[in-house]
Amino acid sequence: MIAQNIAQHALDRGLTVRFTKAKSMLADLSAQPTTALRDHRLRAYTSPALLVIDELGNSASDSRQTDALFDVLEVRNQHKSTVVTAQIPFERWLEVFPNATCVRAIVDRLTQYADVIDIIGKSYRLRDAKARADLQDQSL
Repeated sequence: MIAQNIAQHALDRGLTVRFTKAKSMLADLSAQPTTALRDHRLRAYTSPALLVIDELGNSASDSRQTDALFDVLEVRNQHKSTVVTAQIPFERWLEVFPNATCVRAIVDRLTQYADVIDIIGKSYRLRDAKARADLQDQSL
């Protein structure tokens, strides 16, 4: 929700924004059969003033996808804003991304000028689901 609000605020200010699920972006970039097509698709993720990559690390990635993520972040690094949401801490990214050298470079680029927000607490979705279940139980 925080990432969506940041994206909306940027849009309200007239900036270009792309909001994408990490899995979709990485599949898109790694599926391109030629360098020219991949470079064309890469521009879709590197050209907006703000790129929001949602749910990074929720599913395992292969080395081609890891390289694609690095390419996106390398082009955007120090030039454009990027918001990344992930449910796993940086220390566990090696479990999801197979290329250890590339993962270190990705984390380096993400954190170089970043404000890292670590949200600790219970899931509001789980809390809401339990509240709905309690209401259903009470109505029976």
